[in-house]
Amino acid sequence: MRRAIVLIVLSLCGPLLHAQQDVAIAKQGFATLLGVGARANAMGGAFIAIADDPTAASWNPAGLAHISRPGAAAVWDEFRGEQTTGFRFVTAVDDPARSTVYTLESLTPERAETRIAGPNFISIVQPIDLRWHFVAQASYRGIGRFPSSKTENDVLLTQNIDGRITEERAHDLTDITSTGGIDAYTLSLAVEPAGRKFRAGLSLNLVDGSATTRFYTAQTSTTTSSWDASTFDYTFRMVTVDAGVQYDVDELVTIGAVYHGGGAARADITNERQIAFASPTLQRTITSPLARATASTKLHWPHAFGFGVAYRVPGLPLVVSGDYSLTSWSGASVDAVPRVDFALSPDGTRYVPTISTARDAGYPYFTAPYGTQHDAASIRAGAEYILRAGERSTVPLRAGYFVEDQILNSWAGAGAPKYRGITCGVGLTLGNHVQFDLAGVFTSGKEQYSPPPFLRSAETFGRVDVSTRRIILSTIIQLGQRH
Repeated sequence: MRRAIVLIVLSLCGPLLHAQQDVAIAKQGFATLLGVGARANAMGGAFIAIADDPTAASWNPAGLAHISRPGAAAVWDEFRGEQTTGFRFVTAVDDPARSTVYTLESLTPERAETRIAGPNFISIVQPIDLRWHFVAQASYRGIGRFPSSKTENDVLLTQNIDGRITEERAHDLTDITSTGGIDAYTLSLAVEPAGRKFRAGLSLNLVDGSATTRFYTAQTSTTTSSWDASTFDYTFRMVTVDAGVQYDVDELVTIGAVYHGGGAARADITNERQIAFASPTLQRTITSPLARATASTKLHWPHAFGFGVAYRVPGLPLVVSGDYSLTSWSGASVDAVPRVDFALSPDGTRYVPTISTARDAGYPYFTAPYGTQHDAASIRAGAEYILRAGERSTVPLRAGYFVEDQILNSWAGAGAPKYRGITCGVGLTLGNHVQFDLAGVFTSGKEQYSPPPFLRSAETFGRVDVSTRRIILSTIIQLGQRH
């Protein structure tokens, strides 16, 4: 009987556990709200001070003022992420007579892979020369993508505190599927006054976001079985403003700064859930009704700022750059998140749905009340060396390195982990009209899990290792003659 009760409790808590375990891949490339483009990413993302092509709108809109001819740009981004999880979870149950603990452990290290590929930036740009030099741009940018699919195979067993197993294993199969993403539709304007030392830019972004996550968990043992099916989705739309500046200190040094504005928007959130439990021993099968909870609430999008410096090495076609940025994820939240729960009726014959609401849940991982989000800082460095390939063509070689904080460390009470990455890339310019760029971005990191606070535990979860690979292709076309 006690075993049946424990299985029921874990079936109710399962979606919460697995929702936290799946966030690591989704974090990649999203924590610091980086810009797009092969050239910038090949230089480690250190692009605030030297942004000077159409992708500048996503890094520092002031850099658009470098553009002197009308043109267009497109970026293709392929992301592959891999997450390996190995954990052991022990929770004590008040059963002094049997001195029993219940253990959840992996049958094998769990692996989850994500692949996201497609265009994530398209723009058209038009210079306007009046008394000062202006540049206008309209663009589309993919801020983040959340598609992923994950299957877990765990085991629940009963053992004495001295380690002897006294009951057979119960298998736990979980499928998690996520879809959706966040896009921005942007109008930008940059200006360079006479003198060509100072540039300023402004971008107006329509941010459109939606995501759906589906959980399915099935648990079976020799005495009981259960399943839990849940869907969580949300949508929002808002307007944000970005502003940036660049200043040429002299012929060798340029500094830059950018502010990415936050804001608040209405968010529509829905949670649907249904569960079932069967016990041949108790001659009982209980299936809940399909219950739904909805809410129209407010989502708070984070603001971010960054600073950069670039140095052109005298006598060499070489530029080195460094950036620091900070994104305020600690203040990103959703005012209210609806959740469907179930409770057994007093006679134990049926599930009764209950609707609860989490207040001030962290965004984008909806962690409250079980986790705390952190501001995400990043330090980035990069270099570009240009080789001549004939009279009218060049081949830029690029490399970079970065360290970036993540938004949260799942259940852990300590600070969020740091992920590290190396980057490299190459470009090709053909005359004054076409530029092709290729970049590779390789990131790795690890996280240490702690038990969720609603379960008393004697041991922690294990470690999660995350690695990602991105291949980015950019094409820039410029019309007319350079002047």
